[in-house]
Amino acid sequence: MGVNENYNQHSCIMTSRPNAVDHQLKKLFGTLVKSEGLDTNGINDYLNKQFKSDDIKLENLSNLLDKNPHLQELCKIPVNIAMLCNIITENTSQVVDINNMQDLYQQMIVDLGKRFFSKHPKYSPNNNTKVLREKLQNGEFNIKELKVLQELASYSFKNSEALTFPGASNNRNDIQDNTIQSAINRCAKKSGWSQEKKPTISDIYSYGILKTELNPNTETIIMHDTELNGQLFSFIHLTFQEYLAANEIITSLLSYQNGQGRLPEYNSEIGNICQFLAENRDNPRYFMLLKFMSGIVSRSGNNDSIQAFWESMTCNLNGVLDLGNDKKVELLMHLLGQIDKKHYQQLTKQIPNYSTIEKYIDDTIKTQGIFKWADVIKTSNYLSPVIQAILLSSSNLQLIVELIAALDNSITFRNSKNQDCQPYDYVKELITELFTKSYQENNNQQLLELYKIIARIIHFIDLDSQTKLQIVESLLTKINDKSSAALVMRHINSDNKKY
Repeated sequence: MGVNENYNQHSCIMTSRPNAVDHQLKKLFGTLVKSEGLDTNGINDYLNKQFKSDDIKLENLSNLLDKNPHLQELCKIPVNIAMLCNIITENTSQVVDINNMQDLYQQMIVDLGKRFFSKHPKYSPNNNTKVLREKLQNGEFNIKELKVLQELASYSFKNSEALTFPGASNNRNDIQDNTIQSAINRCAKKSGWSQEKKPTISDIYSYGILKTELNPNTETIIMHDTELNGQLFSFIHLTFQEYLAANEIITSLLSYQNGQGRLPEYNSEIGNICQFLAENRDNPRYFMLLKFMSGIVSRSGNNDSIQAFWESMTCNLNGVLDLGNDKKVELLMHLLGQIDKKHYQQLTKQIPNYSTIEKYIDDTIKTQGIFKWADVIKTSNYLSPVIQAILLSSSNLQLIVELIAALDNSITFRNSKNQDCQPYDYVKELITELFTKSYQENNNQQLLELYKIIARIIHFIDLDSQTKLQIVESLLTKINDKSSAALVMRHINSDNKKY
């Protein structure tokens, strides 16, 4: 039986990385079922179970999500909300500043580092490790174990399709194999570590970012290299590997950019990195890694590195701007969406051909229609002034609410009074105005339209709970679909607890 016949007889279920499904693969299936992850109720249920005995933590996390709808969008993915809960639990005495996925993974690696420091003898408080601890807290991954993990993540990602790797090969001095020991050896060669100063496989494993595949019950493993050499490892989640690999590539790029006098061999290494990025920018496997890289390089403030990265993303091998097709537009939107919105205008000035890139994206969305690109806008957090204007002129109220509600709150909108306001506040004003006006004018058609999306907009109606309840109850009497009405009432009753 041929490949096409096989596809005709079977279903394909992808539980992760839906962007990896290309157009040709989609054409082989008649139905596409998309998993949206946790909805608002699912997120709330998860938080209530995690912090059922700690109202303060629950309130702090709820407030954090309310202020950052884009972070709430990330929490639809179970691993992300699990990490966020862990971070809140670990950092009870300090304010956690998390605005996007990069912040989330960085803080999680920092927290794992704190645990590692507390249990590893060479990082005990009585040793001279204060500077390393402070640098880790500031997001500088200078400790040897993290350097090896970054090297391992990057090398494995670039040189092997497999997501697993052994502890060591027969040749413990090898630097070419995709093993933990080879990653240690490569880092030792780059950094000049002596044999005595090398971390062990046990040290790397103890950091907490790797898991064993041959013996998943890690509690029973004796933590010595002799026991770990033959184990098969992987990162605890693919996104950790992608984040660490992105960090390693940007760190390498920065180190070569800062090379003394820009020696020829440094230029060669920069060229190799840029060529690697250019060759893989259209490969769905590298989508998440490139997103992380965009955010990391923009925060570096290094003009040369920013230019090198973005030219790799947008130019062909002859240096000519090559923006490509819809997939490239989607990639560019996600890359731009990783840039800190608080300093967006300043940071985008460093991107070569930024105006051309933005115009190409906007023209594509205008031509094809904003509805087609709604999911990408929501997940990428990209919103140029042109797209904002198109969005606000749309007659599709549900589209407006869903998109604006999911956007980063550092984006500002102009309200009807020509005042700057955050997305959440803009939606609140818009919905309240429409809701109240429709009710006062007894505009049943508009009220029915609002009803259809009331489960999504109820949080944005800025009225006291009693008035809100009266309006909605009056509206629901006009609805024949009692099961839908009951669902809406559950949303309302849940929401009223906040008022």
